[in-house]
Amino acid sequence: MEYNLYNLSSEEFEKLCKDILSVYLNKEFRTFSAGRDGGVDIKQTSGDNSIIGQCKRYEDSTQLINNIKKEIPKVVAKNPKEYYMFAACPLSDNKYTIIYNMFSKFMADQKNIFDGNRICSLLSEEKYSKVLEKNFKLWATTKTVLDSLYNNESNIDSATLVYNIKEHQKFYVETNNYIEVIKNIYKNNIALIKGGPGVGKSTLSEMVVLNMISKYKDLRIIYSSYGNVSNIKNTISRDVNAKELIYIDDFLGQIYFDLKNERVSNLNTLIDYIKVNQNKFLLLNSRITILNEACNKYHSLDRKIEKMNIYQIEVKDLTRLEKAKILYNHLYFSNIPFEYKKEILENKNYMKVIDHRNYNPRIIEHITNRYDKKKSGLTYIKFVFSALNDPKQIWEEPYNNRLDEIDQIFLLTLYGIGVNGVKEDVHKRAFKEIIQNMYPQYTTKDYYDECSKRLVDEFIQFTIDDYRKNKIIKVINPSINDVIKSSFDLFNSKDYKSHLVVFEQYLKAYKDFSKTQQFEDLIVTKKIYDLSFNEGSVNEAFMLYVDNRSNIPMEMKDYYIIFITEDILNKRYSYGLDVKKVLKKLGTVNNFNKFDIEMLENDLYEKVVINLLNILDFKDILNTLKNLNFEKVKHIINSNKGIDIIFDKIVSDINFRQILYDMGNYSYKLKEDPSDFIYQIENEIIYLLEKDVVCDLLNYFDIEITDEMVQEHLDQIDIYTELDEFEKEIIAEMQSEDYIDDYRAEKYYEEQDIVDMFENIKDEAA
Repeated sequence: MEYNLYNLSSEEFEKLCKDILSVYLNKEFRTFSAGRDGGVDIKQTSGDNSIIGQCKRYEDSTQLINNIKKEIPKVVAKNPKEYYMFAACPLSDNKYTIIYNMFSKFMADQKNIFDGNRICSLLSEEKYSKVLEKNFKLWATTKTVLDSLYNNESNIDSATLVYNIKEHQKFYVETNNYIEVIKNIYKNNIALIKGGPGVGKSTLSEMVVLNMISKYKDLRIIYSSYGNVSNIKNTISRDVNAKELIYIDDFLGQIYFDLKNERVSNLNTLIDYIKVNQNKFLLLNSRITILNEACNKYHSLDRKIEKMNIYQIEVKDLTRLEKAKILYNHLYFSNIPFEYKKEILENKNYMKVIDHRNYNPRIIEHITNRYDKKKSGLTYIKFVFSALNDPKQIWEEPYNNRLDEIDQIFLLTLYGIGVNGVKEDVHKRAFKEIIQNMYPQYTTKDYYDECSKRLVDEFIQFTIDDYRKNKIIKVINPSINDVIKSSFDLFNSKDYKSHLVVFEQYLKAYKDFSKTQQFEDLIVTKKIYDLSFNEGSVNEAFMLYVDNRSNIPMEMKDYYIIFITEDILNKRYSYGLDVKKVLKKLGTVNNFNKFDIEMLENDLYEKVVINLLNILDFKDILNTLKNLNFEKVKHIINSNKGIDIIFDKIVSDINFRQILYDMGNYSYKLKEDPSDFIYQIENEIIYLLEKDVVCDLLNYFDIEITDEMVQEHLDQIDIYTELDEFEKEIIAEMQSEDYIDDYRAEKYYEEQDIVDMFENIKDEAA
């Protein structure tokens, strides 16, 4: 069988040659980039330079001869006992002789030379079957395999499939995704691949097709693109023993609102047929949005999908090395001049590409095929990172052309509330308000659930807020917000501002909203109480108001009293608010007098003092409380609650771990006798009580921290738990260091593999 060695990159070709030599000599070898071992490509995994090899992936034998002349001094310097030469191109007898004469000192005979014909011949032998199996791109793209795609005239779109495979085969990378899908389809006879735009669904499907053709020599392929399933049932052989793979690309179509009952019915029938015929296989792929819509709309399909092994492709599932291989293959086989490739190779820029947060196979294809210096006005490397930094094109096309208007409104409303996640009930209220007033054509039914089910996993995702236990909806990738933004600007310029029901909508719709008259009106008229809040509350809105104004009008009295008497301890605040700052601003003598704080009932007055004690630092506590009635404040502070808060604030600064570290880490001895540990803690408390800011507060309000209080606190410390936790911390640190060392070592070798890979591009150019 003839194998196309030029489907392999130079890096892949070297590994193939290494595997062949390992079998040929029954020894273990490894590969090197030229820069790492003086021009040697293959060397024994252990030992000296007694056996080395060189690999040349040239298509022209004359060019090959000219190049390997340069290798003679390097080989002489290595002085190996045996030297092997591998060439991808076929060699004439004369060329064999020329090469042998160059290296005769290091070759037993011409059998040390392997040309393309000899390599292909060896790969056809049983002895080298494992080598062939390891090199997917060789056996899967032979003429025999590709020709089998044309095995009869009834195949639908077969020309398209063959064209795509021929175009893409050089770029294939065997990923974990590929291995998992292969396992699934051989085990279950059905595999469904779903994923977002540009993640490689079709490429992965093509690789699965090639794998199955190679496994089953008589396999018949029935291929359909874009969900054309109407004739598939009639195309399937009636012979139940005939092995057939039905591959449907975008099996539900590319636009979900074009779904038809007939298509879904045909799919249901097809799935049922495959399940009862062990010689029939079904490979499907679909965009997530469209699959969700179909399952939502057609429950019969949904039930079948639930029983299938759905393999979802996500870029985050690609390993770092897999990302590197995808970039390498696209760069290696691209037609862009070497001077452009060089910009990626310089300073290891390829590392920045594969580690970029927006890495996506479609972007990689884009940057290696569509660079036009005149049009872009950018250097190549700037063009690359421009595409990575602004990957809107991945979602721009599906958003603009493949989403129905109602779904665009759904996303626009979401964007208008927040880009980091919105409570589902808040979003639903805003969406319904917009529909009711701006798009009455969609009031015939409740579209909210339909939209969310359709868009989930491709445009949006749902999570649970751990803090508030709310169901949160957010876009699946930040770049989607970049696409929506331009549409939102137009959306916002219409009648949108007249129908806002969420406070955060105002923040997004108006520039510097906290400083606007609209905000003033909401506060003064108390219409703000009618709004929903995604992140904050009315009190936080009031805080935002205070934060942006020097004077608080009397109309704000109710807000002021509610906020300053609210239980604010341990609450999380939104809009970037600093509660301490606001409390200090509200706690001026002017505000206390203006809003008659002294007229509050005792329980509310106590809450004001308690809030100040809990939130502010010692210095700010004293400066603020001086503005209040001395006797009232003194009484509250000297109550059990007040003293407990102050004492807890003092001892909260004690760092048990640091004390143990300072004592020399002999916790096992302290378990027998913890008295030294107790003594150190007591000294730390005394030190904290003597700090100036603490003394000033204690003296001003005549607060007494008694020895009994200190002793009670010491008695309450769970000494042995603290010691156990400290020991665990020490062990964790040691393990962490070991883990970090292992991780660093693993990352180092992985990085070296990546560097070696990209060095091959330089070597080939040279």
